[in-house]
Amino acid sequence: MKTITLFIHLLLFNSILCAQIGKVKVVGDTTGSEYAIRLIENSNGQFAMYYLRVDTFGYPQSRPKVWNRYSLIDSNFNIVFDTTFKFVNDLGECAFEDVIKLNNKHYLTGVSSDIFVIGSDNKLFIECYDNSNQGLWRRYFDVPNFDFWGMRILSDSTHLYVTGRGDSSWNPLFIKLDTFGNVVNYQSINAPTMFGKVTKGMIKLNDTLFLLAGDGNIFGSSKDKWSIAITNNGDILYSKLLTTYGAGWVTEVVKGYNDSYYLLGNSINRYSFMGDSISERYYNEVGTAYDMVKSHDSNLVVGGIKFFNPILKADFTITKLDTNGNVIWSHNYDNANQQDFLKKIIATQDGGYVMFGTTSYNGKIDALLIKVDSLGELHYATSYNLFEEHSSHISIYPNPSNGIIQIKSDLDVQKLILYDVTGKLILTRSGNVKMVDISNLASSTYILEVQTKKRIFKQKIVKN
Repeated sequence: MKTITLFIHLLLFNSILCAQIGKVKVVGDTTGSEYAIRLIENSNGQFAMYYLRVDTFGYPQSRPKVWNRYSLIDSNFNIVFDTTFKFVNDLGECAFEDVIKLNNKHYLTGVSSDIFVIGSDNKLFIECYDNSNQGLWRRYFDVPNFDFWGMRILSDSTHLYVTGRGDSSWNPLFIKLDTFGNVVNYQSINAPTMFGKVTKGMIKLNDTLFLLAGDGNIFGSSKDKWSIAITNNGDILYSKLLTTYGAGWVTEVVKGYNDSYYLLGNSINRYSFMGDSISERYYNEVGTAYDMVKSHDSNLVVGGIKFFNPILKADFTITKLDTNGNVIWSHNYDNANQQDFLKKIIATQDGGYVMFGTTSYNGKIDALLIKVDSLGELHYATSYNLFEEHSSHISIYPNPSNGIIQIKSDLDVQKLILYDVTGKLILTRSGNVKMVDISNLASSTYILEVQTKKRIFKQKIVKN
């Protein structure tokens, strides 16, 4: 079954969102869904957030409308700017899978087709937008009756590099273009496996060498893992079958230390520059690993998902590992009967980390962001419908405090809830409340939740 089948099934639910982050309830009531794509921290402390908006409102349910969108948000995840990437008179349905920003231009890749019509062809697309988010050029790659899909896009100073899948066997593609969209190199590579060839990622091993990686997980069964090292001119250094026959699945490939790389998934596998196995570790703390970054002290931090119920419940995890793969600390962020799907984890300039993904309940899907400090302790979390809230600033001050905490919000506050760090309920205030008195509480750390109609905000506060 193709990936798009699950995607379509999720889109056809139109339910009220009733989510919970830790002990934070989220309420939403739209027919739209936000699918996380990429989060990038800018040099000024703001974040560039890229997401896919799918809306069934006003459209036949067999054919929802898709928008590729971009938001600029501040350090507290309040929306500063939000817009749709758009071509003039654009009639195509292009759902992007990855994006980079280079020289004030956005470059996207993904799938373009009438993806909601069974049996239609999928085309890999690559497109460019200027700094005002207007389309400059778009390129398509496909062969009739075959399935093409763009998965990852990287760049150097002069060229773009895209990988994805194509032809009847879903062989990995390697496409090199200049920044004007002219194709320099295009090839389909025969992946070293007979049990599927699903491309899951691409990294730069060095200035001239790329690594493509994937697995054979076409029908949901666990089969071969593979990697291909290729130069920026398309010359293949090696093509290796790494594991076979039910050895698990791949979610991402990331660059490691000492010219090594990691395949993430149900296990974390480390390989040398030439694809020789160094280690294979399974972590109950992580669950399924979806992304990994270098920590601020030269260790590794893994973002994952723990499935507590395959149908109803999946939560974010964050785990810090030393360079030998040993666990330093690990946290799980309880989200009641929610399915949370992590897309990226980034190390922020303040020494902490942000986990970026989606949260769903009865098919209603919103963006989910969780900010933690350098020890993985929750700082704040927010889940909201970006399409509807172009401006929804929330601030909590002073912090620390020994008395009155003020809440400033552009939206009417429906409820304030205060918890201790164990999740125990301390107090609740309903109505358009703008302050809470903590003077009678013991000196400690607490979590304050602010609920509006369509968004929650949760922040750690300190009582002196």
